[in-house]
Amino acid sequence: EAWRLRAVNDHGMGKPSDEVGVLEAEVSLDLAEGEVVEESDSGIDGA
Repeated sequence: EAWRLRAVNDHGMGKPSDEVGVLEAEVSLDLAEGEVVEESDSGIDGA
């Protein structure tokens, strides 16, 4: 987990904030799903 930024928050120093974790997870999943769905759709249409 070296990619996590360390900062002082309600949880203390060096601990990831729950809010940031949830938001990042949602964004990552949305982007990944959107890309996969679009690619699959195009592939089926082309075939």
